[in-house]
Amino acid sequence: MALSPLNVNTPAIDIKTGNPLQSLQLLSEGASKLPPLTGTGSPEGIIESKQGRFYINIAGGVGTTLYVKRLDDIAGDRKTGWTLV
Repeated sequence: MALSPLNVNTPAIDIKTGNPLQSLQLLSEGASKLPPLTGTGSPEGIIESKQGRFYINIAGGVGTTLYVKRLDDIAGDRKTGWTLV
């Protein structure tokens, strides 16, 4: 199944059940085929990647550690589109 673009306003989790929605499942399936990128700090505007890639902030704490590339680019900039999860 192909990985389709996600809108940043698209919910990833069903609020009532807490289960991942199909959009998150597809993103996770695509991302699981690639090793995560690592670094310190946020990747937004710094790390170029394709949609679906995970990034681990090795200096991060609670709520600042895992990012996913939800958008392939913003206005042509492939270093943007990262979302903290």
